[in-house]
Amino acid sequence: MEFPFLSSDRLQPSPPFGGLLPASRPKHLILGAQGEDLAAAYVRSINYTVRHRNVRQGKDEIDIIAWDPEDQVLVFVEVKTRTEKTRDGFHPDQAATEDKRIKLRRAVRRWVADHQYDGGYRIDLICVHDGAVKNHFKELNWDVPPRSTPWP
Repeated sequence: MEFPFLSSDRLQPSPPFGGLLPASRPKHLILGAQGEDLAAAYVRSINYTVRHRNVRQGKDEIDIIAWDPEDQVLVFVEVKTRTEKTRDGFHPDQAATEDKRIKLRRAVRRWVADHQYDGGYRIDLICVHDGAVKNHFKELNWDVPPRSTPWP
């Protein structure tokens, strides 16, 4: 299935872990870009087609938009990246905060409306830890539960 309204993937990937990086860029942005590059490579390896990355929807952002040919759906991917130094054990339910889930759901709904997309879609979470994809959670419930309800 073709999506003429989607541009191709970012042409210039971030340097790999340990590569030379601009000194002026904050470390958390460098780490996030590297994690997104690893996640994009991962989704390609499972035969998804990456259609777009770092899509801005107002003040919100969608990390990756990909096509899943097996399920025939558009996949909006949130990427969470951590290093061993930044977190002792990686728990995506802690990284995907309520505020982040609200923003991502809003961005996806806005994108769907702006592009008049009427096909199937889902929201996935990919977790990158210490330079590798560790988890891929498909079709998460991104509706925000009351604050006392655990997630996912």
